[in-house]
Amino acid sequence: MNRIRPGVLRGVTVVHDAHVLLRPGAAMQRRGETTPAGEAAGCSLPVLPDSVGTSHGREREDERASGIADGYREGFRQGHDEGRTAGLLQGMEEGRAEALTHARREAEAREQVERIAHAEQVDRFGMWLGEIATGLAHRLSEYARRSEEDMIALCHRALCRVFGETVTHPDSTASIVRQAVAEYCAVEVASTLATLLTVRVHPADAERLEADVDLASAIRRHGVQRVAWIGDEQVGPGGCMIDADHGRLDARLETQLIALTALLSRSAPAAAAAEDA
Repeated sequence: MNRIRPGVLRGVTVVHDAHVLLRPGAAMQRRGETTPAGEAAGCSLPVLPDSVGTSHGREREDERASGIADGYREGFRQGHDEGRTAGLLQGMEEGRAEALTHARREAEAREQVERIAHAEQVDRFGMWLGEIATGLAHRLSEYARRSEEDMIALCHRALCRVFGETVTHPDSTASIVRQAVAEYCAVEVASTLATLLTVRVHPADAERLEADVDLASAIRRHGVQRVAWIGDEQVGPGGCMIDADHGRLDARLETQLIALTALLSRSAPAAAAAEDA
């Protein structure tokens, strides 16, 4: 018959009996118990000291505590890394949004400054154009005034030349006298009193005009019954003056030129004022 030999293997009680491997706790429960084979052999299992189980439990607790600590540290590290990554991403996103907002505000500020500068430039350009237009208007007005004065003088010289040429024509003086009589008799009061007219002409024209039958007939058609022709040195060639009881009509050439010059001089400023308005 085989003998049962108890032994210890790394804190595990081994009993060579029916191939049974007992754990330390089970071995402690079965302390003092005997197997059937032991009973049959009249032997009992050996009793292990308490220090063996206690040491084994302490190691298990230490390993468990160490695992917990390692897991805590690993979890802390992982959480820290994840939190750091999330914080970096959030910070980058917030920084990007803030940078975009700042850039947008700067762009709007620059645009506002440029808009104001452009408006000021346009205002300055408008003022400059206004000054140019005003100066040009003054210059044109001055030029027009001088041109009008020159034109008046030119017209005066032309009229004097025309009248001078007219005076030398035989029929010119008769035409002027005929027109002067018609103009004088056109007045209602004068027509009732113009039965007798005194016509003053240049002495060189008096005899020729008095002998003009056509002129006498034209004068009678205006209701004039008799005409007295007087040669007067105060009347230039080609002109005449008509006298009656109620007044005089001055039809001398120099008088007509003076009146025409005054009329042109008055009309020029009036035309310039109308253009300015």
